[in-house]
Amino acid sequence: MHAECAGDVESAALSEDRGTFDHRRQLARVREHLVTDEISIGDYVLTGGEIPALIVIDAVARLVPGVLGDPDGAMDDSHASGLLEYPQYTRPPVFRGWGVPDVLLSGNHAEIQRWRRQQALLRTLRRRPDMLEKANLSQADREYLARIQQEDPS
Repeated sequence: MHAECAGDVESAALSEDRGTFDHRRQLARVREHLVTDEISIGDYVLTGGEIPALIVIDAVARLVPGVLGDPDGAMDDSHASGLLEYPQYTRPPVFRGWGVPDVLLSGNHAEIQRWRRQQALLRTLRRRPDMLEKANLSQADREYLARIQQEDPS
């Protein structure tokens, strides 16, 4: 795993010749000679490698049986289906005047599943349209996305 610290790894500010230690210069050597794979957690710079390491540990640990309370929990997570997750609502049905969508209170499980799928498609379209290219979409999904894009081309 690789996480860059502030500054360019290749251009270290301190010199070994002066007896000082610069972890960035050592990191470049480790990357060049020992690293076989790199994992990116995003395009930003952090102060150290601890946070990226924790992110990878957490992401992998979620896949270990028994780590999550629900055995199928990781399969329902955002990205597991190739789409962002649908909105989650909890009780009470109205909070500060903001209601839960009626379909979720209807008891019609087929309609609830359809609503969740459409919301996942809509969220993905608006927030991460690049994910739709690789998502496993049904004909109904494609038709829904086409209809949404016609109604609101932004």
